[in-house]
Amino acid sequence: GQYNEFVYTFFKCLSEERLNYAEGWYAEQKPDAEDISLDGWTVQRRCPHLKADLTRFGKVDDGVLTCQMHGWKWNLASGTCITSAGHEIRSSRAGRTTPPD
Repeated sequence: GQYNEFVYTFFKCLSEERLNYAEGWYAEQKPDAEDISLDGWTVQRRCPHLKADLTRFGKVDDGVLTCQMHGWKWNLASGTCITSAGHEIRSSRAGRTTPPD
């Protein structure tokens, strides 16, 4: 039906270039300089994916941060995104002034 054509057209129009543009646009809209504390970790407040507020959508389990907005995950010890390459997060154990080596 018409709904399926809408969904098909939406996905057909996606390209890596368009996704990078959209993510870049969101990245420019809100600074990510603010840090927050979550379950013994200090992390940047905004999700590197689409800038969701991690005070509201962030959940930490066994050193892995999940943004519950879209399900993206980060290893907090390294800051590495588990879901997608190139979306590192600023993180450290609470009380540290610099990330571990």
